[in-house]
Amino acid sequence: HTLTGLTNARIYTISIVATSSTDLVSESVATTTVRLVPSALVLYTSPTATDTTITIAGSVPTGSVVTGFVVHWQRDTSVGCSPSKQRFFTVNEGFSGSYEITGLEPGNRYTITVTVFNTAGRAPVSNAVTATTMQTNPTGRPTSVRRGTVTASSITVHWGEVSCLDRNGEITGYRAQ
Repeated sequence: HTLTGLTNARIYTISIVATSSTDLVSESVATTTVRLVPSALVLYTSPTATDTTITIAGSVPTGSVVTGFVVHWQRDTSVGCSPSKQRFFTVNEGFSGSYEITGLEPGNRYTITVTVFNTAGRAPVSNAVTATTMQTNPTGRPTSVRRGTVTASSITVHWGEVSCLDRNGEITGYRAQ
């Protein structure tokens, strides 16, 4: 006889009853159904951001226990600093519906995916979401300021840009004073 409709990764205690004028019950045996790999996490498309954090949220997969997850983020080179920067990190606890990614740089766009897992294996990678951290004031200054041509009525000035990681967002212009 096959018992059906059971839940994966659950312990079941089974005994057999011989029915007649008096029921005779066998000794019981405990067994656990096979754990399944979780399904992919679905990230919601509107992460929230501060200048150095992005909070992602998603629907927790049903049908199998999630024991941890891997977050992958990549800084977009079209907005913010080049070259591209990416990180993978593992969180050894179940996904509770949201997670805050910390240590990001201001004024940069990030693409994020999450892969949930359990002892049976890794789920497929989630959908990708993007978010841009908020801009803040630059923490760096223009570099290598030097004078160029000097005339009776003008001075040409040259300088290097604020370093990428010190911009904290987009520099919209420079002003000589």
